[in-house]
Amino acid sequence: MKVEYLKDGKIAHYNGYQFIRDDKTGYYLSSVKIGARRKRLHVYVYECERGQAIPAGYQIHHIDGDK
Repeated sequence: MKVEYLKDGKIAHYNGYQFIRDDKTGYYLSSVKIGARRKRLHVYVYECERGQAIPAGYQIHHIDGDK
């Protein structure tokens, strides 16, 4: 599955959900709750692609700096 970016990168769509970029942090946050809370796009993509939550003590690294 691929992330689709709209409106000059301000909005992203992934797996039927919309994510909006926070101009202060650069991270995309879901516009609605996914499960119990709103999620950041990079976390949700990991969970969907791997089929599991990020293990405790681990972080998603943006090696190219693109959040």
